[in-house]
Amino acid sequence: MPRPVPACQDARAREWLNDWDTFWVVLDHPDLPLTNNRAERALRHWVIARRIGDGTRNAQGSRVFATLASVIETCRQRGHSPWTLIAEVMRERRQGRPAPILPPAAA
Repeated sequence: MPRPVPACQDARAREWLNDWDTFWVVLDHPDLPLTNNRAERALRHWVIARRIGDGTRNAQGSRVFATLASVIETCRQRGHSPWTLIAEVMRERRQGRPAPILPPAAA
């Protein structure tokens, strides 16, 4: 009699099957990196800071922390000041206008 598959393995298999096409995108776009190692390394210090600070107190705090970390790292990688963008976002939102988009990579 076959053994039942543990729920975690079953969930992982379903996730892989749902994302199967994404595994092969790199074949159509060879300029893409094979791993997300660069992104993982860029966010490592944020994970450490969250751990040292004992995390956030609620789901909203977690979203804010993750969003700020992502915006700051994206701006740094694109050669822009994250603080200038954050100040501009706050200024525009206080006026009831939509937030500006992230700047493109610096030339």
